[in-house]
Amino acid sequence: MDMKLPLRSKWFTWILAALFLVSLLFNFILLARSPGGAGNVSEEDFLSLSGAIGDGFSASGYQEILSKNNMDLTMALPQQAEDDTFDLRTKVFVYKSTEKNVVILLNVSYSDLPMPTKETWLASFDYTPNLLNSTKYLSGYDPDLPPIFLATHSFCYAGIHYTLTCFSDTATDILAQNELTQFSNALLSFIKNQK
Repeated sequence: MDMKLPLRSKWFTWILAALFLVSLLFNFILLARSPGGAGNVSEEDFLSLSGAIGDGFSASGYQEILSKNNMDLTMALPQQAEDDTFDLRTKVFVYKSTEKNVVILLNVSYSDLPMPTKETWLASFDYTPNLLNSTKYLSGYDPDLPPIFLATHSFCYAGIHYTLTCFSDTATDILAQNELTQFSNALLSFIKNQK
């Protein structure tokens, strides 16, 4: 049995394939231009937002301790890094709890490259010494490691990248995780109201 398509069916197949490719291209262009797609952030937009965070953002029980002293904690990049504008595109804030042994670092940055404009989560993890530095588990115990809890969130919103890192002592097992979640909720509410 011969399975050859008539010439008319071949043309129809090619036309459908071409229309499919045009549709994909059109959707890609719309996605890049839509609010949920990717976009560029200008230096002015970044400075406006980081200024708004410095001047107007607060989280209950926390005090920002770095910007009032005109200090900058931005580290130098590794020697292999090829980015000579990083220090101009990033801002670090340090929030200290007024009630608990907790410090939260907030890094806000943008890129010259298109970034997601809708809320996009990139990382969320923690370090718990009860699990990762314990004689009860396979990881083993090292007395030289500090007994701290660490939790981090990383996300993009409106073309800006946010990294939050929370440190706490071992007084409460999930203090860092709980404090970071509450702080992140307050920050998300603040930045979503900036538009």
